[in-house]
Amino acid sequence: MKKSLLFCSLLFSILILSAKSFGDTLALININDNNTLSWKLTNIPTGNQSNISNSFGRAGDHIVLGKFTSLNSTELGIITLNDNDKAVWKIINQSGAQVKNFSFGNKDSLFVAGADFDNNGIIDPTIIDVSRRRMSWTIRMNGSSENQNTLRINHGRKRHFKSGLYLNLYGDGDWLGYVIRKRGGNSTLKLRNLFTREVRSINLGNLSLDTKRPLPIANSNLLDIIAIPESADDQTKVTFIDSQGNVLRTRTFNSTDTIVVGEFNVNQAGEEIAIQKENKLITYNPFTNISKTITVSNAILVDSININYFSSNSNGGGYGGTCPGGTPGICGCRFLDENDGYKTGFVYKRKSETYGGIVMVLANPCGRQTTGMVTLDTNCNEIHRLTYTGLHNPDPSGLRAHYKEVDARYDGNWYRSNYGSIILRMEGAGTCYMIENPAEERID
Repeated sequence: MKKSLLFCSLLFSILILSAKSFGDTLALININDNNTLSWKLTNIPTGNQSNISNSFGRAGDHIVLGKFTSLNSTELGIITLNDNDKAVWKIINQSGAQVKNFSFGNKDSLFVAGADFDNNGIIDPTIIDVSRRRMSWTIRMNGSSENQNTLRINHGRKRHFKSGLYLNLYGDGDWLGYVIRKRGGNSTLKLRNLFTREVRSINLGNLSLDTKRPLPIANSNLLDIIAIPESADDQTKVTFIDSQGNVLRTRTFNSTDTIVVGEFNVNQAGEEIAIQKENKLITYNPFTNISKTITVSNAILVDSININYFSSNSNGGGYGGTCPGGTPGICGCRFLDENDGYKTGFVYKRKSETYGGIVMVLANPCGRQTTGMVTLDTNCNEIHRLTYTGLHNPDPSGLRAHYKEVDARYDGNWYRSNYGSIILRMEGAGTCYMIENPAEERID
């Protein structure tokens, strides 16, 4: 199958990691002790795995997978920054041998890997930059070929930069896209054909898009439908929409972990969406309404779609860089901006499944720099100190530091009733989170 989601990129900054699989094969990545990456491919129905590389790339690199040079086989790759902050794409085959190495983009670019705008089956590497407050898309039409036909087109404005995406809704290849968030909560998906310059709009209604882009899922004819994930209260609700904006189905998963898409069951129509829950992969086919649970290895699930960017505060590899933060605030620390992309990997939960109290999970580099976690009232008075419970649950930045309230009385409802809003201060990192509604709000 051709399409999937956008989960994965090994960096400190943004999002939404997401993923795409090829046929019934899924890529798994683990971060080694020295921060290099080990790669495997696994066959979902059989569980068979093949080792690809034990040291290709580092934590902090973006991940790209797909058919960059040939229609015959999926290739694996990374995007890394060199000493001049230029982005270098490195592609290897399934034997671990390098097949391509080319420079494209820089530390401020939004990287779009996985799109096929000319509909020939070969991925067209794409970057988005801001030029005169417009989103400027640059596309390498012949994939990683040396004989390049590079196209450049404006689509979107600076404020839409982080919502750039692509979809194949009409069968003529992928279209450029971004999301407009309107007052009142409604959102619109704005699409543009690269060649004809035709523009179409799809009303997404009031579905939440605060933390995730719409995701493409291909049917049997390789045309996408739109999947919109919304996470809250340890669950992920996915709404499936057609090209006219009509809601087809909804599905709720009891997990907020990694989402992937692929043809996990070749005997069913179209691709399936799946969400990771520890070592399980819960699959769901929106075309047949069939769900199944599959056992997978404990690893980061990745695939060919990566829509992401390097932050100016990240060095693009390892655990270097500074702990991100917004403008200086009260309580002696910088406040994390909820919209700057850095919050990916950070999780605030109102209630722990094990202890009952609030939970804070920290992505790196902040997780490695934080020496303690305390809750403060809005007058900066210390309320309570959370307990460090170790490094667990890796995301693309590596194992994450967990701070939990082990006294069940101190859950989100207690903080809401006694203090209203609270502040979570990360000692040693000089950074804070403001939680406006501890009883209801979840940050991730």
